[in-house]
Amino acid sequence: MKLPIRSSSSGMALVITLCLIVLVTVAAVAFFTRATGNRTVEASRMNQTLAVQVAESGADYAVGRLLLEIATNSAATTNNGIVIYYATNLASALPLRLLSAGVSTTDTNYVNLVRQSVPDSSADINASSDNTTTPSRNGRLVGANRWNAPMLLGGGGFTNTNQLPSWIYLNKDGSVTNAVTTTTASNVIGRFAYNIYDQGGLLDVNVSGYPSGVSGTNLSILKGALAGADLSVIPGISNAANMYTFVQWRNTNSATTAISYVTNVSAAATNGFLTPRPGDRNLLSRQDLIALARSGSYGITTNALPYLTTFTRTLNSPSWSPSTPAGSTINYASNRDSVSATNRFLPNVPVASAFTRADGTTSQVGEPLLKTRFPLSRLAGIGRTGVITTGTTTLLSGAPSPATATTVQRDFGLFWSAGRWLYAGPSGSAPLAAIATLGSISGREPNFFELLKASILSGSLGREFGNGLSSASTNQTTLDLNKDRQIIQLGLNIIDQYDTDSYPTQCSFNGENLYGLENLPYLNRVYMHFYRPPSPGLSNNVNAYWIGEVWNPHRGAPPTPSTAGPSNFRFSVNGGSLPSSSAGGTAIDPSGASLPATGYFNTSYIQFPNPGATNPLILLPPSATSTNDPNNYNNFTATFTGIYAGTVSNIPSPPPSVPSMTITSTNGLDFILEYQDGAAWVAYQTWNNISPTNTLVDTNGYRAPGDNTSPGCFIQGADPRTTRFGLMGGILLTGRNTAWANSSLPPTALTNFPPTTPAGWTNSATFNLGALSKNTNSSTTRYNDPDGILRSGDAVNSTSLSTYPLDSTGTASRPVILNRPFRSVAELGYAFRDLPFKSIDFFTTNSADAGLLDTFCLTESPVSGVTAGVINPNSANQLVLKAVLAGVLKDELTPSSTLSVASEADPIATTMTNVTATTPLLNRSELATRVAPALVAMSFTSADDAEIKARRESVLRALADVSNTRTWNVMIDVIAQAGRFPPSGAGDFIVEGERRSWLHAAIDRFTGRVVARSVESINE
Repeated sequence: MKLPIRSSSSGMALVITLCLIVLVTVAAVAFFTRATGNRTVEASRMNQTLAVQVAESGADYAVGRLLLEIATNSAATTNNGIVIYYATNLASALPLRLLSAGVSTTDTNYVNLVRQSVPDSSADINASSDNTTTPSRNGRLVGANRWNAPMLLGGGGFTNTNQLPSWIYLNKDGSVTNAVTTTTASNVIGRFAYNIYDQGGLLDVNVSGYPSGVSGTNLSILKGALAGADLSVIPGISNAANMYTFVQWRNTNSATTAISYVTNVSAAATNGFLTPRPGDRNLLSRQDLIALARSGSYGITTNALPYLTTFTRTLNSPSWSPSTPAGSTINYASNRDSVSATNRFLPNVPVASAFTRADGTTSQVGEPLLKTRFPLSRLAGIGRTGVITTGTTTLLSGAPSPATATTVQRDFGLFWSAGRWLYAGPSGSAPLAAIATLGSISGREPNFFELLKASILSGSLGREFGNGLSSASTNQTTLDLNKDRQIIQLGLNIIDQYDTDSYPTQCSFNGENLYGLENLPYLNRVYMHFYRPPSPGLSNNVNAYWIGEVWNPHRGAPPTPSTAGPSNFRFSVNGGSLPSSSAGGTAIDPSGASLPATGYFNTSYIQFPNPGATNPLILLPPSATSTNDPNNYNNFTATFTGIYAGTVSNIPSPPPSVPSMTITSTNGLDFILEYQDGAAWVAYQTWNNISPTNTLVDTNGYRAPGDNTSPGCFIQGADPRTTRFGLMGGILLTGRNTAWANSSLPPTALTNFPPTTPAGWTNSATFNLGALSKNTNSSTTRYNDPDGILRSGDAVNSTSLSTYPLDSTGTASRPVILNRPFRSVAELGYAFRDLPFKSIDFFTTNSADAGLLDTFCLTESPVSGVTAGVINPNSANQLVLKAVLAGVLKDELTPSSTLSVASEADPIATTMTNVTATTPLLNRSELATRVAPALVAMSFTSADDAEIKARRESVLRALADVSNTRTWNVMIDVIAQAGRFPPSGAGDFIVEGERRSWLHAAIDRFTGRVVARSVESINE
């Protein structure tokens, strides 16, 4: 029997088994290899994730240090859980500079660097002594080259070890430490170090600069934003051609022409410069900016980087707080948080009851009542015939909308009725007698006039002098003492600066009709003139006339119908008067039966075309007039236009003595100036209830027949645009030519006026009108405001007649009516303040109006209130300020009068850096009270530019809208390392993961909130 042969099958089984074992082994090895690899990858990923978290913790820690700095150096007020911080240490308006020992705070190369993680109790108490240049146990270090990566330092940046930050160690529980011991080593999971840069003083590269072809008017429009900054003064750009190249690349679509660029900038302003126009480019990160500069192909090189940023943000909210001038009888500063005070610390005025804001958001009780500044663009909704409903001029439930009657009353408190505006407040249709204070407002936002009242120091308003020649029935003192009346008048003047027509805005307030100022003639003087006709049979009769003198004290061509302005005017007298003579004779009333012979007239008005009247002008008849023209008297030897006031007949000839002549009022006189609007005549200036006294006499006495020398007396105000301080009477001391062509400007002195000097006034033997336009301590006639402060007039810096508005040669210093929308909030300085030759003051130390710069803005803000494209003048480099100032328009009527780069912008920028070097500006108002007064004559190439207020304020017009002192814009460069110490205890740190990030943060100094942030992850 044969046994079966199984060797082949057994061998195959063995082979298969061995193969399976090999496969299993390979699989097992592969599994363990992969598992080991995954563990390494996951460990690395975990370490990188941890490094990211450490970096985020480091950035948040650095922000926390800044917030602690704010809280430590502030007085805090809490409103319903919302905290408001007011800087008690003025230097803390900026982030304090706390730097490594090797960095000098006076070295301008490091001006942007403000804080580092260095082992110093005042800098960072949690920073260790371990400098980042010390290698870790596995050889990792961070040296100067890496810390220089942001390229925000000049002169090559960091060069030495002792200029660099040190590590802060992060524990498992989230705490930080500056020292690691054997006991605490196992708690450490990572470390970080940081540099903090203040980029608030840098030019936002997404907004700044303009393309070729922009000049003149277009450039002046852009100067209200950083778009008007001249980048050619910045190193690394260096000339206009490079600026044009860069702007053309950035604004590929919107900079095709100068006009399109201006339009683009205006549109971008409405979204706070946060969104690029379609087809344009924005640099979204600093890394993008650095890459662009390194390419060298777009007009910018790396030398420009210490002056440029891609991130500037500010909360467009007012931060003004009233300060108390030395010697003031009102302590504005101590009253700033009083509910009943007129002038408040604006961020600390809380919402009393919730309401829906114009931007559509619901307010929270306790939050600031003023969420954003009031946009002057809403003025475009106010017209001379009611609401202007074209264009998007306001917000309705957060959406840009045309104005309506409802929004105009919400925004301005104005209600249109019977051809004029009424100040009716937030609701209703009845004119009010007062303007509300901020503390009394509940359930709504404050309106334009309420904000004017809140922002102008109350003690600067309501200055009175006395009744002058007005009768007791209309008490001029009572009118002048009414502070709210002055606010309404000022608001109307602002409206008429902004609108494009030349018809005065009319408003009823407290039973009185008030009119805004336009580029029109105004009554300057009214003469009482006696004339003895030469005709036989009338030589013993003396006729009395009221003769008007008009003056348009503004610069610029008068309006014509084509520019929506009146062209026909008339001067009229209402009421009764009766002439008399000390020599006797019979007085004949002008309404009586015994009228003069043919050639004289008895009419109530004199009509005339717009005379321009650059200097005061007597109303004269046309050269080709007829002797029978009822509006003129032209009897061959005498030519004048006057309103007949009566006759004294049958005077003895010759009289027994040299008589005096006078006119007495029988029931008070009204002198009226009207313009024609269609078929209607509108009385836009009225001198009410004038009561001539015995001091208004004709000192020429009886006169020879036909004598046409100067009249004996006149009535006038201190400024033709206002009756404030009452109407005054005087005796004219100088003669006139026979034709009475052009009158002289107001006399410099009124003898024996007033009989007694009112309180708050200083008066020499004669009342000097010219002195009021200066109003200085050396003025022979001067006045203090009701709070005891002497505030100067517009002509305070004038040293020559050419810059003195009351001189016939001083036309260059005359005020201007813009008749166009404002291009800068500082253009409010053109508005007449209803004080003689004094406009809103943005140029003196004691300015009571400077708060307006901080309360108002040009355009609407985004709903968040956050806008871009600003600079902090406290930290701005001199070259940055120079770029902003260069080319700003000095004289509104001379397009070529711009600030030169080298001879003006440069020294002015230097002055600014000197002003803010030790004490930063707390808010935008201090541009007026601290920067403008520091300018000296040598800051300007022309003496006129230094002396004329409007030209001096050109510096403010360049800075006001782009200046941000409220929000800190910082970039935190943080390098974080995840890792551990060796198990044996404290020793060399082992780096297991690393992360670097640049955090851009905008921190509101007054609320401590981070209002905007952007993080760049840096891959090295």
